[in-house]
Amino acid sequence: MVTVDRFTSNVQTYVDVLLKKLSKDNPLIGLTKPLIQRGVSKYTDDIKKYANMIADKDGNIDVVGILDEMTDSVISDSKFDIDTPFGKINIGDGKVIIPIPLSTKSVTLDLNDITELKNTLNK
Repeated sequence: MVTVDRFTSNVQTYVDVLLKKLSKDNPLIGLTKPLIQRGVSKYTDDIKKYANMIADKDGNIDVVGILDEMTDSVISDSKFDIDTPFGKINIGDGKVIIPIPLSTKSVTLDLNDITELKNTLNK
């Protein structure tokens, strides 16, 4: 369990780590990294608002439990898309595929990446 404030900070940390990893192999990510980081920072209040929706009465979030349930869905559900302002996110068959804005590329998170996300958010 983590507090809403800690969860929000951990989301920013995860995005920073992911961007650093992705920018090594993709110059476009390296170029847009500062913009993405500032965008995430700008929406910190929104992240907190949604985090508060899933927090218990004491303001704590069961990150492990929630992500375990989500991982089960990613593994077992058929593929489906979620429309976002950044494009369609595809979920299913053990992967989450997120389009990279302003490019034809995407980021694919597999179960190892989701486990890393869970560990980062639960710190």
